[in-house]
Amino acid sequence: MTLVLDAAGLSIETQAEIQSALEDSIRSASGIETLVFTGDTALGQIVGALSLREATLQELLQGLYDSARIDAAGGAQLSGLVPLGGVTRNPATRSAVTATYVGTALTVVPAGTVFEVVGTSDRFYSTAAGAIAAPGAWVALTVYAAGDRRTNGGSVYQCTIAGQSAGAGGPTGTGTAIVDGTVTWRYLGAGTGVCDVACEAQESGPIPAPASTMVTIVTAVAGLASVENLADAHPGALVETDDDLRVRYAQSFHLPGNGTVDAIRADLLSVEGVVEAVVYENTSLMPGANGIAGMPGKSVLCIVDGTATAQDIGDALWATRPAGIETWGALAPGSVAVTVIDAQGMPHTVYYSLPDDVTVDFRVTLTGGVVAKPTVEIEAVLQAYTDALRIGDEALLWRAIALVGDTARGYGYEPTGVMVELRRNAGAWSAANVAIDFNEKAQFGAVTWL
Repeated sequence: MTLVLDAAGLSIETQAEIQSALEDSIRSASGIETLVFTGDTALGQIVGALSLREATLQELLQGLYDSARIDAAGGAQLSGLVPLGGVTRNPATRSAVTATYVGTALTVVPAGTVFEVVGTSDRFYSTAAGAIAAPGAWVALTVYAAGDRRTNGGSVYQCTIAGQSAGAGGPTGTGTAIVDGTVTWRYLGAGTGVCDVACEAQESGPIPAPASTMVTIVTAVAGLASVENLADAHPGALVETDDDLRVRYAQSFHLPGNGTVDAIRADLLSVEGVVEAVVYENTSLMPGANGIAGMPGKSVLCIVDGTATAQDIGDALWATRPAGIETWGALAPGSVAVTVIDAQGMPHTVYYSLPDDVTVDFRVTLTGGVVAKPTVEIEAVLQAYTDALRIGDEALLWRAIALVGDTARGYGYEPTGVMVELRRNAGAWSAANVAIDFNEKAQFGAVTWL
């Protein structure tokens, strides 16, 4: 084989082929057919060095040629190629969470204040200053709405179930379901004021902070008595892998604005920060005709996950949605409504839905091994498996059993028995798959060892 670049591509030579061709050329040019090129001769060593250098250069040329192909390029080279399809690599993002401060009213907590998650030592910091403000005192026989905050007896409480307060007393204690008349309160902390502040993880990636676990104040601030995240953190993401980027690049060729399901999904996936999108359509005039209860006729439902802003998602959806087709997103945990402005300056509202997170827990029994159980490694593998599940993917029991057994054996623990049970949203344990509905997404919870 010789070095060739033609319509079929680039073909390079091996070092042996190059060395043989050099030897033939030297014999032909010198007219001495009996020249010897063994390694113990000067000619042999010169030809060997030249052929190695030539082979190295040809391999570099092959790498350069391959780097112009999506299926072979990687890293920065791939990042430079995918914009040809209107796609850019999704950067690493940080997990985001809302921190609730309780303390002395009028205290200003500076941006950059650091907090820690119990059990993992993962750290988050505030992205803005927070001004602790007095929410107002509790009043008897008053109607309160969910989310209302009041002080009573030197503590701050938040209404979780609307109703009317009792004739006297008010909420007391540190519980999460304090009944007061027909109102239910949860304790937020001791102090005279409260405020909410956005925080993000110090490190990029899917750093977890389940509700009520970010409670340790690392950066002490006078007047800040306590901190708590009342809801789970929205997980960040690592830099998009080459494989995932190639898939999204291939999907981008469905982008022409013809309003097909593939085109809408591809357009959503091209939005920076969107990691997953599922699109359903109801082509009938009858609501729910496609099996999704309440979905209007002639409408599309987009379930979108990631860290992209609602405005960016709404703009992308508007750009691809066919004229006269309704967007719908009225699914738990709720519809997201976005106002977009068309080319004529007229406002429109488009809707999409977020996936409903389902917590999947694992209960594992391993028997028979003679070395320590690799519990940390098994938990990491089960979390990685759960994190990789997409919207609508159920958590498979057989897969969990296989991962536990294979990981145990990989660390020298030879089990004679492997039993795994799963549960959904802290429900009953079961040796069965965890069903995930079309608009739900599995989230790793915890591993319990028996």
